Amino acid sequence: MEYKRNYRSIRKAGDIGIALLASFLITFLGIFGLSFSLLVFPVSERVVDIGILILYILSCFVAGRIIRKRTWNKRFLWGLLIGDAYYLILVLMSVMCGSITAMSVKDVITSLVICGVSAALGCGTFVTAFRKSA
Repeated sequence: MEYKRNYRSIRKAGDIGIALLASFLITFLGIFGLSFSLLVFPVSERVVDIGILILYILSCFVAGRIIRKRTWNKRFLWGLLIGDAYYLILVLMSVMCGSITAMSVKDVITSLVICGVSAALGCGTFVTAFRKSA
């Protein structure tokens, strides 16, 4: 019994790692593309900010889809966990590199909620909830 419980927790940790790795790969490629477009085209700062926000949403959505394939219960909570873990790792990496700017608490909480909700949407919990009620 103990062996099965430990195996499940190790498997969950591996699933979380795979989902986070995929989301960071998407973020890396997206930031590379944004950097290239900033180099080639005269792009305003507002366009870059919107591009980064879209990258947050897309990468957390994909992480949620990956977790959806690997979990069978509490998908909404797993989606929130993946999205929030993604954002917290980004913040920690920014702090460690010393490149964090003075962000307001409102911006931090807004980005945290956006990442969590987009990963939860990736898990498909909202879609199935609406489908059952119709």
